Amino acid sequence: MADLTWNRSWDSTILYEDQLLPNTYNISVDFNVLTDDGKDQNISLDRLKYFIDTILQDGVFCKIDDSRASIFVDIFKQRLVTFVLQPQDLVVASTLFSKFTKIVEGKLEIECIRLSSSQGDGVTVNFDEEFAEEGTMLKDHELLKATDISAWWFRGDCGTADYFKLSEDSALTFITDITDWDDAGLSWNNSSDKDKKDERAWNPTIIPGGKTQH
Repeated sequence: MADLTWNRSWDSTILYEDQLLPNTYNISVDFNVLTDDGKDQNISLDRLKYFIDTILQDGVFCKIDDSRASIFVDIFKQRLVTFVLQPQDLVVASTLFSKFTKIVEGKLEIECIRLSSSQGDGVTVNFDEEFAEEGTMLKDHELLKATDISAWWFRGDCGTADYFKLSEDSALTFITDITDWDDAGLSWNNSSDKDKKDERAWNPTIIPGGKTQH
């Protein structure tokens, strides 16, 4: 049993098949503290808070290869959160388990995530390390294998989106959101609130691709 449990809620919108669905999520995170450094403990928990309260809150959840994803960035200026499969609760829980483990960088041990949502009819998904080792749902999508960048759920930054955008001349562009923790004042060497930048900042990296094959 973990030493500590932390609870949080947030609201996001799911782009699921041909529907836009508002969804309220509830999450419990069981974890152990692995560092005696009080500052690092605080930064670790603050990263989890920031990731939920600022990054996931009001974001649009969609599948990584959904051709409509860029509309929400280009037109509505929404933050995207992309998934290798349709964003059902089990997929969201497994993705966040991986991401949370990465962003605390060994300062905390994430033992289990319990996730429920309004669209999921209140059923709770319990996701832990054993579940993660047995599953294969987080393997890199075929589209991501064409790039040299790991999916966001395997990275320790606070980015949440990898997607492909097709231009009018059929050029394929890979866009990934690699946002450093410095932008939130939550790097290990800088945890001062006064140094925080715009919490809604999105700094995607754009990697031009070639023409698509027909």
